[in-house]
Amino acid sequence: MTGKLQESTVSGNRQQSNTAPQQGWERVTRKRLINTLNRIDFLSGSLTVNFKHPKYNKIISLVATPRPCVDASLRCKWSQPSRCPTKIHDYEFLNFFLTDGLQQIFVEPELLAVDREGIQVLLPEHAYEISA
Repeated sequence: MTGKLQESTVSGNRQQSNTAPQQGWERVTRKRLINTLNRIDFLSGSLTVNFKHPKYNKIISLVATPRPCVDASLRCKWSQPSRCPTKIHDYEFLNFFLTDGLQQIFVEPELLAVDREGIQVLLPEHAYEISA
């Protein structure tokens, strides 16, 4: 992303996880999540970021490519910036999913910033592997 990210005005972006782990979900540590994200970056892979429109309750999903991650802060670029809504910062950030071909991981990070070029989040202490 070029320049400084616009701070999100989404309310509740510092809330605790809204999703209870389902039976069969395996807990993934932050360290393992970072390793998986870096593998996806190395392989030019992507992840799916989910938002909800505050008024119409419509879910939108955007594909993003992760940047190298060395700590809990993750930056991603939108794969297709033209598909990003003009007022993306007004949407409620929900979560993201990623897969490396072997596993699918569900992550509910804290939103730090979002704009039409990408997103920055603070990774949680743990995420969940939802399929093997």
